[in-house]
Amino acid sequence: MAIEQYQKVDKAKSDKLPFIMGSYPFAYLNQKHISRLGVIHEISESSYTKLTKLLGGKDEKMIGKGDRVYVLSGCKIPQFKIKDFLRTKGAIMTGDITAATLFVGNDRVFQHHSEYEAHQLNSLSMVMKMSYYNATQEEDEDSSPIPTIYQRDEVYMQYYSEALPKSFRFSKLAATYNQDTSIRYGGLESMYCITPYVANVAYELLSRKIPTISDECLMKQLPNSSKLDADLCNQLIAMAKSSDEDNHKVAHEILANSDYKDAEFYIYKLAKHMFSGLSHSRYKNIRLFLEESNIGKFYFMSEESMVNYLYEHDKLNKEALDYLMPTISRAFETGLKNTASSIFQVRYEVRPEIVAIMGEQGYNKEIKMNPLGEEN
Repeated sequence: MAIEQYQKVDKAKSDKLPFIMGSYPFAYLNQKHISRLGVIHEISESSYTKLTKLLGGKDEKMIGKGDRVYVLSGCKIPQFKIKDFLRTKGAIMTGDITAATLFVGNDRVFQHHSEYEAHQLNSLSMVMKMSYYNATQEEDEDSSPIPTIYQRDEVYMQYYSEALPKSFRFSKLAATYNQDTSIRYGGLESMYCITPYVANVAYELLSRKIPTISDECLMKQLPNSSKLDADLCNQLIAMAKSSDEDNHKVAHEILANSDYKDAEFYIYKLAKHMFSGLSHSRYKNIRLFLEESNIGKFYFMSEESMVNYLYEHDKLNKEALDYLMPTISRAFETGLKNTASSIFQVRYEVRPEIVAIMGEQGYNKEIKMNPLGEEN
């Protein structure tokens, strides 16, 4: 469920929260222009830790008849699947936190760290740890230049590099902070903060003692999704190769709603055939799949790197080796031939730990080099 960060909130509720330490001007920036203004509330580090647990879902509770379920933005489960499941339980999904009896949170709304330069802020972030530069105007002639001087109550802006990938949803942040100008040479300090919307959500959760579960807890209660296995992987690849764009859309939807846990080998295969189409897909649930599955990392892996990855994670099997080894062997043999010597004779053998998994497959070979005196 998408969150409108600037929706009207009840200030009377946030004022009752004892852990709010102060409020400061705040703005989301679009490129270099302020798009919306508001405030952020400062909180302590301990409150930040408690809120991450609360909004991430700290309880284990089964959804039952009559529950009114509020799902926080960033949930990895598609809404239609949640609604279908709730209908079977006699429960409903609500967009009004004041009417909710159960809250489904996730850890995607937390910004766990930040940087002074090229700062990246996920647009879902509602509980934040920001860095700011604290400095005075005075500098010694011999000291290194201070990058930027911020005076008390000036606007502090953080920008992200325009070269960063646009496939991720980043916002630029500007925030005013009452800085301690006693630090002469400046330095990085941290500020923990929440948006007014989160303050209202926290008030409802705490004052009415609403149970909070994680999207992982909800996932366990849903009917099983289609497992991403060999058959489904091959089906999706065939659909992606089709000239019919409707097949592509259906393939993306099936993939986004599949169970791809512990399916790194199949994600690797899909990456080699579908990554370009997936990265440009307009199907909204694909964005979560791209981030959760790490398919981009697998797309850039070589065959040998993939074998090493699977072996290190105790997931290497004969199926993967049968798929990867022919390409690895050809590349290795070609590399040896390209550096052929009239002096050395070369024989290569597959390592025993690989043979133990796939058996003897005839990959052990002797490279015939040119005899002495003959040109390569």
